[in-house]
Amino acid sequence: FGTYVNKPVGEQKFPVEKPFTEVQRREVFGQESETMMMGYRLPGANTKESTIAKLLNGILFNQQAGLIDLNLNQQQKVLDAGSYVTEWKEYTVLTLSADPRDGQTLEECEQLLLAEIEKIKRGEFDEWLIKAVVNDFRLSRTKSFESNSGRASAFVNTFVKSVDWGAYLNEYDVMEKITKQQIIDFANKYLSNNNYVVIYKRKGEDKNIKKVDKPAITPVEANREVQSEFLKKFMALPSRSVAPEFIDYEKRISNQTIGAAIPFSYIKNEENQLFELYYILDMGSNNDLYLPLAINYLPYLGTEKYSASDLQKEFFKYGLSFSVFTSGDRVYVSLSGLETNLDKGFELFEHVLSSVKPDNKAYREYVDGILKERIDAKTSKTAIFNNALATYARYGAVSPVTDILSEKDLNNTLPTTLTDKIKSLTTYQHRIFYYGQRTQDEVKTILEKHHKTNPVLMDYPAARTYTEQETKSNKVLFVNYNMVQAQVMMMSKDKNFDKTLLPQARVFNEYFGSGLSSIVFQEIRETKALAYSAYVNFSTPTNKEEAHYVRAFVGTQADKMQMAIEAMLEIMNNMPQAEEQFNASIESVVKQIESERITRSGIFWSYENAKRRGLTSDIRRDVYINAKGMSIQDLQTFFDNHISDNTYTIIVMGDKTKIDIEYLKTLGEFKEVTLEEIFGY
Repeated sequence: FGTYVNKPVGEQKFPVEKPFTEVQRREVFGQESETMMMGYRLPGANTKESTIAKLLNGILFNQQAGLIDLNLNQQQKVLDAGSYVTEWKEYTVLTLSADPRDGQTLEECEQLLLAEIEKIKRGEFDEWLIKAVVNDFRLSRTKSFESNSGRASAFVNTFVKSVDWGAYLNEYDVMEKITKQQIIDFANKYLSNNNYVVIYKRKGEDKNIKKVDKPAITPVEANREVQSEFLKKFMALPSRSVAPEFIDYEKRISNQTIGAAIPFSYIKNEENQLFELYYILDMGSNNDLYLPLAINYLPYLGTEKYSASDLQKEFFKYGLSFSVFTSGDRVYVSLSGLETNLDKGFELFEHVLSSVKPDNKAYREYVDGILKERIDAKTSKTAIFNNALATYARYGAVSPVTDILSEKDLNNTLPTTLTDKIKSLTTYQHRIFYYGQRTQDEVKTILEKHHKTNPVLMDYPAARTYTEQETKSNKVLFVNYNMVQAQVMMMSKDKNFDKTLLPQARVFNEYFGSGLSSIVFQEIRETKALAYSAYVNFSTPTNKEEAHYVRAFVGTQADKMQMAIEAMLEIMNNMPQAEEQFNASIESVVKQIESERITRSGIFWSYENAKRRGLTSDIRRDVYINAKGMSIQDLQTFFDNHISDNTYTIIVMGDKTKIDIEYLKTLGEFKEVTLEEIFGY
């Protein structure tokens, strides 16, 4: 851009698009699961119509009490559905999407979405939703403005769309005055049955695909030591250092106990009127395979007092969100929203956990949905490669992916068994965390009023453990998938968590393995043109009982796979040393830590992550101090001890009619695995 002259661009004028007078239908094909999207073209930014469109979308879908939320998702009429508005300067687009259930056509999904739009056109929505949706928008903006990126994005978006900043800040005041009749009139004017575009993503082969000849690619030299005049001037610009901030967990988190010695952690919100509350159980699917089944069943259920949809409406009406999440070793039951409605939130929160009522019909549809999602997972490249195959390589045949309830187990489970599990959650040992404006004593008083527990809390069921497989010799695990590319990842198990490795690992990943300026990216993709993407990572485990892993990934054309693997193995055994690039990597790591701020409730979650690794202090301090004093020879020593001369479990996904299987067999013990083996069903 060196010859470009800075001058006013001037306003760009585009021809006005002709309105659609009939539905525009398009199809795309592929192996992955079917889905559909449909969109309406509407007036752009700086118009009242765009403001109404955003409000209308919130009434359609707000992830709690919108028409799509309650009528399609909660009633399980589709596998998943939603809508969103994209606002541009010239036009705004209202997009709706849905994933079909087993046996359901994409056209049926389309008609279900159209039916929800028709309800808006007929005025079949609660008028209180308007104010509730606007309040939800305000709440979302408040959350967004907690971060620098959220604030910066707001500035950029208003600039790009030529929206006055004051108008942006006052938009919700304007939106709150929009009447129900205006929304109805807007829907009838702009959302007809013949002026939208719909895309069907179907399973199958595209018969109309056009191919182009692969161009010849000439490798280029990295020239790491050469700098352009522009770069020299840029690097000479002054860059101020910022003092890093590390967390003293003991000072920032206040800890008390409630009732039956329930640990209660507290951080005061000094910024806004929002709160977060969590009940945390240190058990999950590893302790009880039926636990996630019960947790994920909860959104479809009501109580003796409220139907399932009425519950969602009640939470949404008060600016509250309720959710339950489970992982392998944790359950999180959370409530968040407006601090002014904390008492009402506690009341609803505890009512749901203690009074949830089974629904046989909802359970049958829930199981059908799980089985459809399992089918879809076996068509997804991401689910196959990054989840199932990588986990199989790490743990072997018995893993968190394969150790699941069978279809028979799902069908034979009584819904009452699951609701009993939900009701029993707080009879187990658990912890509580609160982030908000009320004092810890005030919150403790509310908890003691609503959170009734047994005098003695139960211990957790014993957890199943999954053994990380040693990588003492090269093995190749191949899964067949009809694709043009080949995806390869080499995995090597290192020692269990060692905090002394973190500084070297952080610098290694920055210098060698990740980003456009990394050694691997430059060597594999830029200079040799052997890959679409390439990276190497020395990972830090979540828990102290788990191992660090070396992972080297390359995504390449099938006919370049051998060259790409050989190039990756070469660079994994011989680290190029580029002093300037290394110094830049050190500076990058240092500046990242200097500018990073862990604030608000993130302080608590940072401490939770530290405890999992057996740490009691902010490990970033050690990384910062050690990284600043690191030399390239220190990194070479780390490389020699943990990266070079490793043996790997190599996972490969691609089309075996296009991939050189015989070459893969030369790399080590070869096994072609089936989808059934790696998914467990």
